[in-house]
Amino acid sequence: MHDDLFLPDELDYRNDYHGNEETFLKAAYDIFHDDLVAKTVRFQEKSVLLDSKIGEGDKLSIFWHIVTKDNDLAAKRCLNISRAQKVPWIKPLLLAVPHPAIKHWRYVEGNGQIRHYVWAESTNYVIIFEEKKTKLFLVSAFCVEPWKKRDLNKKYMKRL
Repeated sequence: MHDDLFLPDELDYRNDYHGNEETFLKAAYDIFHDDLVAKTVRFQEKSVLLDSKIGEGDKLSIFWHIVTKDNDLAAKRCLNISRAQKVPWIKPLLLAVPHPAIKHWRYVEGNGQIRHYVWAESTNYVIIFEEKKTKLFLVSAFCVEPWKKRDLNKKYMKRL
């Protein structure tokens, strides 16, 4: 639990899955699917949609985007255990808004697109959606690193 957000526990890669990447990713995807794919989630009275493009292992590409991170040395995205462990937080954070421990705002990006940011600062976790008429498309969800906090705070100060 974090503050009074009542977030579920993170997935425990080492203790619950004994470092087995395959079973860990299956568990993370099962939660992702149950929370965001099997039933439409609504946020701010809009349906949350996911890009239906399939990635590796018959899992949605957006799932892979959420659980991986750019690796400059490998010149590709690689599994990031910390990101994947927090998949169970996505839906509960959305359902908790509005909440004093969560910053939610809309921001116009440089390309003119409007994005929604849902940032639980106490957990250093952010979820990002792109606004498309009456719907929201999940763009990403990740652990906020120190350098990214400055960027998010700047966007928050310039929010719509």
